[in-house]
Amino acid sequence: MQQSFTKAERLKSASQIAALFSEGQSQLVYPVAARYRLVPAQVQANPWQVAFVVSKKKHKLAVQRNRAKRQLKEAFRLHKHQLQVPENQLLQTIFIYVSGKPGDYPSIEVAVLKIIENINKHFSP
Repeated sequence: MQQSFTKAERLKSASQIAALFSEGQSQLVYPVAARYRLVPAQVQANPWQVAFVVSKKKHKLAVQRNRAKRQLKEAFRLHKHQLQVPENQLLQTIFIYVSGKPGDYPSIEVAVLKIIENINKHFSP
């Protein structure tokens, strides 16, 4: 299985992100929060689209924000194959790093894994 994080997997549309925050469901596993929703899939190869957010208010230095986003992306990239998305659906997700302190990768990875498990439980038949 390919473990890259392609451009098609990135959630970039401002209107989709706004709809995700207004209509989506939330999940918090410290130090990571997630907002997610299922939408009908159009012609796409990927069953998910993902964005990563780190607050500028809590992390003043861009180096800290970029490191946290890089750790979130890596944790998702390695475990995205565990997501179980219903057929003909697209899972849109935003992972938000909520801690005010720089995190270590193992805690971020555990949080992302638990969020993925909870999403699977929520959308399982």
